[in-house]
Amino acid sequence: MATNDFKPFAIGSNANVVTQSDYEALATLTSGFQAGKASSAQVNKALRQGTVMASVLARFISEALSVDVLDNGDLDEIENNFIDAIFSKCNDKYFIKGNNLSEISSNSISLNSALTNLGFLGSNTNNGFVKIPMALNNSVVPLIIQWGSFTGVTADSGTDGVYENSNIGVSWPISFPNMVFAVITGGASDVPGTGKQEQSWNLGKSLNSGNFGIQCRAPNASMTGSYLCVGC
Repeated sequence: MATNDFKPFAIGSNANVVTQSDYEALATLTSGFQAGKASSAQVNKALRQGTVMASVLARFISEALSVDVLDNGDLDEIENNFIDAIFSKCNDKYFIKGNNLSEISSNSISLNSALTNLGFLGSNTNNGFVKIPMALNNSVVPLIIQWGSFTGVTADSGTDGVYENSNIGVSWPISFPNMVFAVITGGASDVPGTGKQEQSWNLGKSLNSGNFGIQCRAPNASMTGSYLCVGC
C-alpha cells in the first residue's frame, strides 16, 4: 500500500479547535498570530485547515497513481504526480486537447452517442437527410440538407409536342423548423426514344414539402427526378 506522509491535524470528534464562525471572526486571519500567548484552540484550527487539505491532496495522488507521497521536500515530484493523477482520473470523463478527441472512440464512449449529443443527425436512405449544427446569432441552429426523388406521369395532351406534369407533391424526409434556403432539382430519368428532351424542375417549397414538375416529348411517360434541398 502506498505511503502518504501528510497527515491531518486535530480531526478527532473532540478536537480542541474553535468553531468555524469564531475562526472566521478572528482578526488573526488577516494579520496572523502576533507575539505573545496564542489560544491553542485557534492555533489548532489554523493547523487543521491547512493539514486537512494537504492530506486530502496527498491521498488523491497516492490512490490515483499508487505511489508514495513523502514529506521529503521534493516539490517537483509532488507537482508532477499531482498532474499525472489528474489526467488518470479524467481520461474517461473529459476530452484532452492533446488526444485530438480520441476519447470519443475509446474508453467505452459511443461515437454515435457523442455525435448525436452534439447535434449531428442523419439517415443513409434514398430519401434522407443530414443535420449539421452551426452557430447563428448566439444560438445553435441545425443546417439541414435533404435529398430524395419524385415520380410522375406526363399528360396525355401537350403543347407544341411537349407533355408535362406540374403537380407532383413531395414531403421532405423531415420538416425544416425555420426556413428552406434552396431546392436543387437533378436530371430526369430517360424516356425511351430519341429527342425526348426530358426535364424536371421545382415549382415551390415549404417547410414540409415541395412541388415538382416533369416534361418530355412523349405523352403518358413515367419519369423520375431527384432533388437536393437545404434549410435550417
